[in-house]
Amino acid sequence: MIFASKIKELFNIESAISAKMEAAVTNGINIYKGEPDWIDEEDNIRTINFAKSICSEVARLATMATKITIDGSARAEHLQKVIDKSYFKIREWVEYACAYGTVIIKPSDTGIDLFLPDKFLVTRYDGNTVTGVVFIYQEKVDEKYYTRFEYHDYVDEENYRIYNRCCVGASFNSLSEDIEIEKTPWSGLLEEANIVGMEKPAFGVLRTPHANNIDINSAISLPIFSEAV
Repeated sequence: MIFASKIKELFNIESAISAKMEAAVTNGINIYKGEPDWIDEEDNIRTINFAKSICSEVARLATMATKITIDGSARAEHLQKVIDKSYFKIREWVEYACAYGTVIIKPSDTGIDLFLPDKFLVTRYDGNTVTGVVFIYQEKVDEKYYTRFEYHDYVDEENYRIYNRCCVGASFNSLSEDIEIEKTPWSGLLEEANIVGMEKPAFGVLRTPHANNIDINSAISLPIFSEAV
């Protein structure tokens, strides 16, 4: 809620995810972490955290024969190196997607970044593709806590805007002071840019494939164990 409020203030946009879906995702996350709401010490009700086992096994089966090869150009060689650096994280990423319902991966200057639901906010969804999303980056430097909001707004191939806005505070939840990006750990990045010729957004949304029966129009999906809860 703190991030959503600040994002609305910075960009004048709101989350495209309903409160009902946010609650469902949060509940699934707690179950996956082994902290379901049905635990009761007085009645000796515990958890074997079977949700974790389900997600782990599905991820293992889905990725056990995975191989990615890119060739044909100098750019392909570069992309192959990026993929190779992230290859051994793919099973982990699929497990998180099973548990959280939806994750987003995005290329960066160091490789590929994974964003869980607490680090992104979907702002626009056309029924097939997420075209608006704010990514949340955070770093601590010399007892100061920096937060960067990177807003991707994909309109069409001629209009792909990216905006960077930063805050600094006494904790990662302190967003009261806005700061120029040149005074943050991300100095050198542009505050705004427009990319021309993009056929699709520069990120990938990985989500569970079963139908969403909580919010059928939602841009995000449900944990893979949601029907068993």
